Amino acid sequence: MTRVFAAILAVCMAVVWTGGCQEEQVSSDVKQSRLIAAENGDLNRQLQQEAKKRNEEIKNLNSQMQTEAKKRDDEIKNLKAQFQTEKEKLNADVDNLSKQLAECVQERQAALDNTEEGIKKRSGELTEEMVAPLLTEIGQLKEKLSNCERKK
Repeated sequence: MTRVFAAILAVCMAVVWTGGCQEEQVSSDVKQSRLIAAENGDLNRQLQQEAKKRNEEIKNLNSQMQTEAKKRDDEIKNLKAQFQTEKEKLNADVDNLSKQLAECVQERQAALDNTEEGIKKRSGELTEEMVAPLLTEIGQLKEKLSNCERKK
């Protein structure tokens, strides 16, 4: 009977020990699941906070980028306007200088024409001054010649 009693006691102890371990494991699994769930919740909250921070940073950077792009666009417009103004000024200067050059060329040509006319006139005067005495001398020589011929 002691053997039966020892066997029953061993079976009961095994049942109690096995049942007790399972409850602890189940409760341990539940506790572990709760801890994991709590950690997951904390991690999700942290992740959401980080995502919000990143989204705010992205919005700020986009805003800064748009502001900088607008500044650059305005600067480009201003530079284009300045370039156009300078180009118009230079074109006006070129036109003005072209007109001045044309006037100078005309004045020079007029001066050359006047000089040429002056030279021709002076040449004619000099020719007359030189030819008149020669003509007079030729006339005198002809007269002497004719006098000589008469004397013969």
